[in-house]
This record gives sequence, C-alpha cells and structure tokens, in this order.
Amino acid sequence: MSQSYEPSFSVCIPIYNHGRFISDTIQSVLDQSYQNFEIVIADNASTDDSVAQIEKFKDPRIKLYRNRYNIGFAPNLQRVTSYASKDYLNLLSSDDQMKPNTLETYAKAITSLKDFARQRSTLVRRYVDEMAPELTGASRLRR
Repeated sequence: MSQSYEPSFSVCIPIYNHGRFISDTIQSVLDQSYQNFEIVIADNASTDDSVAQIEKFKDPRIKLYRNRYNIGFAPNLQRVTSYASKDYLNLLSSDDQMKPNTLETYAKAITSLKDFARQRSTLVRRYVDEMAPELTGASRLRR
C-alpha cells in the first residue's frame, strides 16, 4: 500500500532595502497553486520600508526575523536558512517572483523521484540478496 507524500517547502528570503519589491515577492509565493509552505524572511537591518511592507501581510505562514545590525549578505543568507522548518529549502531573492506553479512543479518532481528511489532500492536489494548473498548475509538468514 502506497502512502501519499506531500513535500513541504521553506521559501527563504533574505532582504536588505528592497521595500519597493518585497510585497510582489511575497504575494507571488502566497499565490502558489501548491500551498504546503512557509515563508521565512531575514531582514538585514533595512533602512527603508522593507519591514513595514512585510508586516502588512497577516498570513501566519510568514515568519519575519530582524537583525539588529547589518551582518552582511552571506551571514544573512545563512541566518534565513537556519530558521527553515520544512522538508525542502527554496531560496528566493527579495526582488524576484515565483511563477504560480513553481512549488507544485517542485513537489511533483520530488514525489516522482522519491517513488523512483523507493522502487530502485527495492530492486537493488532483491538483486543483491539473490545474486550476491555473501554481501548481505541473506544466505545465512534463509537457512
């Protein structure tokens, strides 16, 4: 019996002074056809209205973390990913947008690959057990 698997995504957005873009970026994620996600945003001490634009959204899937001072791009990228809690990470620049079916496409690919990997590992296990029992000790188990 096959169990249904629905991957979840953490869409991680590091931001610094992109207040003029961030609303469109967030909205493009919220408009996804696949809805099993969270949005994790790390603001790197922006001096524009970035935080105000983010706080206009009241969706509980949006998690905003604010740095007290600018820690630089790479450390902020590391920080935003450290707060991810879902199965898979998706990095998104604060001035980019996702197409509406992006996460659905990723979810289908991941599910297909998991199914393939599961089938493949079963076949390999059977082959090794039958053709090379000395590798697995299968011959001792069958006695």
